[in-house]
Amino acid sequence: MPFRGVFVDRDGTINMEKDHLYRIDDFQFIPGALEALRRLTDAGIKVIIVSNQAGIAKGLYTESDFAVLTRYMLEKMTDFGITISDVLYCPHHPEAANVAYKLDCDCRKPKPGLLRRAMSREGLAAEALAMIGDKNSDIEAGRAVGVRRT
Repeated sequence: MPFRGVFVDRDGTINMEKDHLYRIDDFQFIPGALEALRRLTDAGIKVIIVSNQAGIAKGLYTESDFAVLTRYMLEKMTDFGITISDVLYCPHHPEAANVAYKLDCDCRKPKPGLLRRAMSREGLAAEALAMIGDKNSDIEAGRAVGVRRT
């Protein structure tokens, strides 16, 4: 099956790692990340961002704060010629301060729920996908759905 899509973690892969990033002023792309994502776009490969966002569960920022930063990031990517097919995130954490997000869910990587949801939405099979991330939890999530390229 031809290579058709890639899951990409956000923090530490697309942007510089910063604990509980939610402010535009703190956001910086990793050198080379935009160029790599544009190459994927130019090749017709779907790029799907999958990200754990424990800061929401810990009450450090809101889902609205996350949405504002995501819109900013996507605007910069669009300006650079990058197409992002989807952005999925997990706001849960089993030790959350906010009871509404205190959950041991299937979408928090390394569990594969986010990836499965994206595969269903985009109509992609695991053998046509890759996973790019900076943590073992990213790679484990990819392997859990059968992604062979990590």
